[in-house]
Amino acid sequence: MYGGYRRERCPDCAGGFFSGNGKCGRCDGTGINTQLDSAQPKCPYCAGSGVCATCGGTGTCGGDEGGGSTIQTLFG
Repeated sequence: MYGGYRRERCPDCAGGFFSGNGKCGRCDGTGINTQLDSAQPKCPYCAGSGVCATCGGTGTCGGDEGGGSTIQTLFG
């Protein structure tokens, strides 16, 4: 705990131990939709970028230290 804020491993990243690897956990960083019954070619969770939409590729979530993406910056 530093300054009252705690940074934790992103639960939606594809891998990593103490911090996530920053890749989308749904498509494993490929950006390709893994659901075969879908007509959408891009991953719906990362919009085809391969970057984790929850942490913005940082691998950590929580705290208020800046640097991470919020829902407003991703879709605003």
